[in-house]
Amino acid sequence: MLKRILVALDTTHPTPAPQATAFWLAHRMQAEVNAVVLVDASPLSSGEAVPAGGLGFRQARDRQREAHWHEEADADLLAIRCSALNEGLTLTGDCLFSQNPAQDLSRRALGHDLVVVAQNATLGGDDMRWIESYLDNAPRPLLVVPPAMPLVSEGTILLAYDGSANSARALQQLVHLGLGTGQALRVVSISQTQAEADRLAQEGAAYLAAHGLNVRPQGLVVGQKQPAELINTLAVSLDASLLVLLCADLASWEKQAARVWQDAPQAVQEPRRISKVSVSTA
Repeated sequence: MLKRILVALDTTHPTPAPQATAFWLAHRMQAEVNAVVLVDASPLSSGEAVPAGGLGFRQARDRQREAHWHEEADADLLAIRCSALNEGLTLTGDCLFSQNPAQDLSRRALGHDLVVVAQNATLGGDDMRWIESYLDNAPRPLLVVPPAMPLVSEGTILLAYDGSANSARALQQLVHLGLGTGQALRVVSISQTQAEADRLAQEGAAYLAAHGLNVRPQGLVVGQKQPAELINTLAVSLDASLLVLLCADLASWEKQAARVWQDAPQAVQEPRRISKVSVSTA
């Protein structure tokens, strides 16, 4: 079962949605919540050209930037601690200045069952490339929450399954985390032929059904629409509250993970499963 949840806070695009989701899951699963503010400190050590006599200016500027980042991080941590207390939860948290936020998040994730972040989180950087880096060797599932819509519902869970060994282990992790208990699940598989898509979907659904979950399989064929588009279209039609990507070996799903959810409905959150992860995740 889900026992420890890590919320990765983002000072660049702050939103209460990830903490609301983590708190909801904590109450539902009787889990512990921890928080970390990851600040991308790499700009402070970048090889920026400094004109003659400009070193002192740069050092003063960097000290000012670092102090500002600390202020923002402390404010975010205080806010989430107060929110946790209001929810009857005890939360621990800290700030981590990092040269590689994705790598340090992976290390911190090892002590938890699930990592929760905002959909637009940059972890103090300029873009969302950290997500690709984290997912390339993710030790734990990543729950990506739209800023305006925390996961606080019992709607349909849509699972995209590709039949790989890693994907099968991810299904197992989903079961043991307890995220699908008491909810309707739909397993979708995408292939070049309807027969193969149906076979994969039925394979994934059979495993979940064996654990007493309410699940239906659905196979889709790759045509004019790419897999990401097919998944998002189905998520909208089902009014899904959770989208779980259990894909590993199909390159079109694996590359540029963020594009899978950039056009997803606002009520959809995505834990992402990627290949090359030896630990079962969902």
